[in-house]
Amino acid sequence: MIYRIIILSALAGAGHVKAGQSLLTALRDNSRVKEVLHVDALDYATATLRWLYARGYVHCVRHAPTLFRKLYDVLDKPLEIDSSRVNLDLLQANKLMRLVRDFSADAILATHFFPAAVVSSLKKRQLISSYLGVVVTDCDVHVTWLVANCDQYYVASEFTAQYLGCLGYGDLTSVTGIPVSPVYAVPKDRRQLQQKYNLHPDLPTVLVSSGAFCLVPIEHTIKELLSAQPSLQVLALCGKNQELQRRIERLELTGANSNSIDAYRRLHVFGYVDQMDELMACSDVIVSKPGGLTVSEALARGVIFAIVNPIPGQEERNADFLLENGAAIRCNSELSLATRIVSLLADQDRCAAMRQNIARLARPRAAQDIANSVIGALDGPNDSKI
Repeated sequence: MIYRIIILSALAGAGHVKAGQSLLTALRDNSRVKEVLHVDALDYATATLRWLYARGYVHCVRHAPTLFRKLYDVLDKPLEIDSSRVNLDLLQANKLMRLVRDFSADAILATHFFPAAVVSSLKKRQLISSYLGVVVTDCDVHVTWLVANCDQYYVASEFTAQYLGCLGYGDLTSVTGIPVSPVYAVPKDRRQLQQKYNLHPDLPTVLVSSGAFCLVPIEHTIKELLSAQPSLQVLALCGKNQELQRRIERLELTGANSNSIDAYRRLHVFGYVDQMDELMACSDVIVSKPGGLTVSEALARGVIFAIVNPIPGQEERNADFLLENGAAIRCNSELSLATRIVSLLADQDRCAAMRQNIARLARPRAAQDIANSVIGALDGPNDSKI
């Protein structure tokens, strides 16, 4: 048989949508899939719900991080699932319900908890009978991801699977990793990429990402890195923030190791890029917030993570995951960040051990593995596990 599949994401942070796009690519490459559709579920929700999950979330993270952390922890009670939130979501999701019912998918994959709850409700009322796979896009799982009538949870780590097992979901859990673009499974020639981006082949490379919400103090960080001894080269990612990109391109680089034209040659500034996998393949360390997708991409490319400014709640748990597994350092002060990175890169044994840990955690084929799991489940129960 060949199948119709719908992927439901939500633009509440870029990671959920990027995971959906990766699944879309993997499923389109599968000959058993007749049609696959990727939808931002918030496009089919009310304006109130769109604001709550997108702009409201960003506003809270930026201006009331302590409150956000408390809400995150208070709501994370597995034995007391908040039905009031789910009911509020359902009241504002009539368009999404119609879309899902009209598409008549054999399988539905949700990379955000909002559409997962909507599909669960439709299954509970026997309005659809589609396979529901919930793809958790962080290294840990919050109770908001747990829904009735889920056929399979796809999670990042064995730790998360063990936790879900304690809650009674063990048979419904597969450790696949968080889906990243299939390009991350393709080896890259570092020397060729260094030539492509005009990088010095013998200098350590640090990739600095401002993140979708620009919560990383990128300008000061870049100055400190370019002032460090021995010399580093820096790839600065500004995303769609054109004003930030202009400011970085005009940075006045002064200091013990940056008061020369050489410093400008060691700084490479990028706006929004489609070739993130190539820039990671050139890099020794990434300085960024630990969003679930960024973490998974870095692991897939073997890059050591320097954690800065994690969002309270899910990103703090992602940071814990990396630190507990020896795949990252955490920099709580921008003043010491460059010193810590230089010290790390000078310790070859430590770097080698961290890269071994990273290789153990990396799952660059997560999207393909999830696609194969879904097709196996549709074919028959004996083939549903990875």
